[in-house]
Amino acid sequence: MKVILLRDIKNVGRKYQIKEVNDGFARNGLIAKSWALPATPENLGKMKAEMAVVEKAAEVRSEFLSQGLKGLNDLMITMSAKANPEGHLFAAIHPREIAKEVEKITGLKIEPAWIETKPIKAVGEHEITLKVDHHIAKFKLMVAKL
Repeated sequence: MKVILLRDIKNVGRKYQIKEVNDGFARNGLIAKSWALPATPENLGKMKAEMAVVEKAAEVRSEFLSQGLKGLNDLMITMSAKANPEGHLFAAIHPREIAKEVEKITGLKIEPAWIETKPIKAVGEHEITLKVDHHIAKFKLMVAKL
């Protein structure tokens, strides 16, 4: 049976793909859980319209992000945290905290998953890489001792 996937399913396919699966798996698994729809002409038309809207939103998002990420390249963010005399932080600075600080300073909504760094555990200057789709930005994070 041909189905249209409504979400990414491991070992089956990605959202909006049309896949041929066993009838029982389609009816009792995918369709019953609302993870897929039968690939009827009516459902195909609805999915094509929805895909057009999603693609247009992705283009707008990508353009917005590329412009916003260009502005991040020369950015220097300063954060302070409690540290011991050797400069080791008592609590690491995680990507979600960096994302909040970037949003506070620039107004650009950053997802923590886009930040490619391990938790920061030391005082000093750190280079942070932000990767969204194929756009990359690098900025400096200065961690100061509280």
